[in-house]
Amino acid sequence: MAPFRSPDTKHDIALAQEVSAAKPVGSQDWEIIATRSGTEEDYGELSQLLEDISTYRRDCIEAKQIQKERKMKKEEADRKQAEHIRNSAMGNLGCTKKKKKFSSMSALEMLSDKYRKKTELKEKELNVRMSDLEFEKQKFNLELEERKQRHKMETEERQEMVELLKQKL
Repeated sequence: MAPFRSPDTKHDIALAQEVSAAKPVGSQDWEIIATRSGTEEDYGELSQLLEDISTYRRDCIEAKQIQKERKMKKEEADRKQAEHIRNSAMGNLGCTKKKKKFSSMSALEMLSDKYRKKTELKEKELNVRMSDLEFEKQKFNLELEERKQRHKMETEERQEMVELLKQKL
């Protein structure tokens, strides 16, 4: 027997009006309405169902919080790793050969040395950018996978709720 069912629809309408007026939020609100509208047997069953729903909802909220915390920790670790890579690359840029004295170098040698150093710097910057892009790509793929898993979990939750509702009706 489904809770809150009566062969007379005016009882269902009265119950719906009472729920609409009371706007229950927690299990205690639902228990008060159930006490006024059902038998003791219905009340006991309803009380257990409401407790199950409340526990399920609390578990879902906790799971989302844990998932959010994991994501934040992952993002922090990724940020630190990216910072470390950048610092390493920038540290390598600072390690240049000893400069020659200008007096012993010709203008052509100075220009050649200058463009060689520029080229090395550009190559290192390009490597840093490539590392950053690879990091962003990995991050994107991980976030995509996380979104897929979250979508799958939400879909399963909805299906379970529909099945639960079907069973109760």
